[in-house]
Order: sequence, then structure tokens, then C-alpha cells
Amino acid sequence: MQNPADFFTHYGSVYFDDDVDTSLFSVPQFRSCDEVLQAGHIVSGIYTIFPAGFNDGLQVYCDMETDGGGWIVIQRRLDGNVDFYRNWADYQVGFGSLSGEFWLGNDNLRRLTETEGKWQLRIDLEDWEDNTDWENNTAWAEYDDFQIHGDNYTLQVNSYNTRSTAGDSLQTHNGRMFSTKDKDNDIIVVVITEV
Repeated sequence: MQNPADFFTHYGSVYFDDDVDTSLFSVPQFRSCDEVLQAGHIVSGIYTIFPAGFNDGLQVYCDMETDGGGWIVIQRRLDGNVDFYRNWADYQVGFGSLSGEFWLGNDNLRRLTETEGKWQLRIDLEDWEDNTDWENNTAWAEYDDFQIHGDNYTLQVNSYNTRSTAGDSLQTHNGRMFSTKDKDNDIIVVVITEV
């Protein structure tokens, strides 16, 4: 009989011990936060998922509450304690902490969205200014077709959900490449006129 103090909890569902005589068992490898949710894990937090192309898994923050839950959070800003004015290499691999503010990484986003299935993008906004007129205002926008592709992480967003409350601000960025302070991929339009 094992002593319960020899065990530790991992995401509240799987228990491990260091006794080599313990029989082997398999841990389910969920491909998405939605599969984690469907398996009964209803608490938002950090999970390891195994989407196509991620043989070793990918640690993500799963939002299990917003609009039915099952969302992979790709960016989270809470209080501004992480600097998001970063270079290309930082955005490529990701930065911050999944338990706080973070960017999941452009390489991860491309690998996720270029693989099987169709991806949705949901953007939730809440102002946090210390002003009673604005505090706690929220809005959201949702797109039913989202993908990041190519070496310059080109954005594809289509099928804007008309129930959204934040407006369709991303449509003007559809087809545009990712830009950072040290790698500007913005389209520049030069207009010449004769005088």
C-alpha cells in the first residue's frame, strides 16, 4: 500500500509516483483544449495538448469558461507587467508565462493552424483603466476561419461572426504578414503626384 503523501496531483486528474513496481498506465493525449473540456476538465488553466505535428506535446493555457470553453489562449494581457514591444525572435518562439501574460509563439500558431481542421479566432477585450466611466467595459470579436501561414506568419481571417460586439477590425489585416520592431513587413503604399 502506497502512502498518499508519496503522490502529487497533475491538473487534478492524473497521479504519479516514483515506485518502479507500480503498473504502467497511459495518460490520454488530447489534441486540443476542446478535447480536454469534453473529457470533463472544466477548470481554466495550463494543460499539455498533443495536436498534429507536436509529438512531444505543447503546453497551453486552456480557457474553459468563455463562450462554452475549450479555447487555446494564444495571447493574454492582464496588467501590462510583460513588455510586448519585442523583436522577431521573441514573437517567433513566444514569451511570458502561461500563468500570467504571454504570447504563445508564431511558430506554434503556424504549426497549429496549418495542420488538420479549421480554426476559430476569438478576441476578448476588457478595459482596465482606473476610470469609473470605462472600467470593466468588454467587447469580443470572432472569426470562423483563422490561420497563420508561411515564413512571415501571414494572417488569414475570414467569416466574421456578426454577433460580435467589437467590430471587424482584423479584416483590413487579412493577408498581411507579421511585423515587429526589428522586422517591418507592413505594406507601404507610395503615391506620386505631378506638380
